[in-house]
Amino acid sequence: MSENQQIEQFRELIEYYQKRLEIQKLRLKKQHDLRKNAEKLFHKNLEKEYQLFLNHIHNKINNHKQEINNIKNQMNQLES
Repeated sequence: MSENQQIEQFRELIEYYQKRLEIQKLRLKKQHDLRKNAEKLFHKNLEKEYQLFLNHIHNKINNHKQEINNIKNQMNQLES
């Protein structure tokens, strides 16, 4: 094999590995972007669940307040 052929083969190898490296970089970037998007969705879901939980607690508190008021009204009616 001549020196020129060897040089050409090395150039082809270098080009091949550079392309593989570019592909790997693109894959890593895609994975990174997917991970970021997944984190955003996860935090949005957590925030929604938290809001639902707070609303549930707020409703419970209001229901208990209403129940207390009902009991007070019944007691007042019984006293009169």
